[in-house]
Order: sequence, then structure tokens, then C-alpha cells
Amino acid sequence: MNPFAELGNAAIGWLDLIAARDGAAARFGTTGRSVANAIGFFFVTVVACLLIQALVFGGDWLSLWIAIAIAALPLLGALAVTWISATVLKMPAQPMLTAVAYALAFAWPLRLAALLLLRTDIGLALLGALGYLFYRAARVIGAQPRATAMAYAIVAVIALVLMPFALYMLTASGPLPDQQ
Repeated sequence: MNPFAELGNAAIGWLDLIAARDGAAARFGTTGRSVANAIGFFFVTVVACLLIQALVFGGDWLSLWIAIAIAALPLLGALAVTWISATVLKMPAQPMLTAVAYALAFAWPLRLAALLLLRTDIGLALLGALGYLFYRAARVIGAQPRATAMAYAIVAVIALVLMPFALYMLTASGPLPDQQ
């Protein structure tokens, strides 16, 4: 399928999931190519948003590459949690992975718009919104009961938060230099 058609289907699929309309699960691709398209769109969105942010607020190329690498960590964490949950809970893996990647990709422009227009970071509000989106995905696409979907959403949001902190802890660990 055309990647742009998949993108349009994913956007409509997320709107259908939020509004609890029928047929929302069918909007997300069921192949590995769909997952690859979603991950590719995530990186295109991240790079575009970080470039705009660097142009507006200033920044160098090294900082941009580091920011892209750090932005990939929450995606990696959410996809790992989704893959493990799909395997254990017998959910369809590809539509869940596709939906999660698109949800994270759609969050980046919202965060950038708030940063540019309101001059504030809405990262915590987006984490809450992503938690709800993950819950809806598990309920509709994964056909999970409420408690299981809620547990999946909580673990996925924890993974979103902890992956960048894990990198920080790895780089900040070690002995302190002697102060003489």
C-alpha cells in the first residue's frame, strides 16, 4: 500500500479509536511493511520537528543528531512493551505496533506547536494523552478487557519515560574526579 494512504488511514484510525467508532482497528496495517512505514514516518516527523525547533531556537548539527537518537528511545521502549504484550496477551502484533508508532509520531507536531505558540512544553500532558491512546488501542485493536488494557497503557507510558532516563543514568554514572 502507498505509505501516504497508510498515513491517512492511521490518522483516521486514531480519530475512530478516540471516538469509539466501529472499524477503527481495520485502519491500521497488518503487515511488517505497515510497521516499517509507521516507524519511518515517526523518524521523518521527529527530524522535521527538531529541524524547525533548531531553526527557531538555535542549535547545532551535533545537538540535532543527539536529539534524534534520544527521541528514538521512547519509540524503542513503547515498541518493545507492545511486542512483548502482544506476544503474551495474544494480541495482533503488527496493527498494535503500527498504531503505537503513529501515535508517537502524531505527538511530535503537537508538542512543537505548543512550544512555538504557547512557549511551554506539554510533554507531561502528552504522556497522559498517549496513555489513553495506548489504552484505546489495546481495547479495540487488541480486544483486551479494561484492566489488561489499562495495565498495558501504564507499562507503555512507563517505558516512554524510563528509556531516556536510562540513557542519562548510563552516561552520568562513574566515579567523580578528585577535587583538589
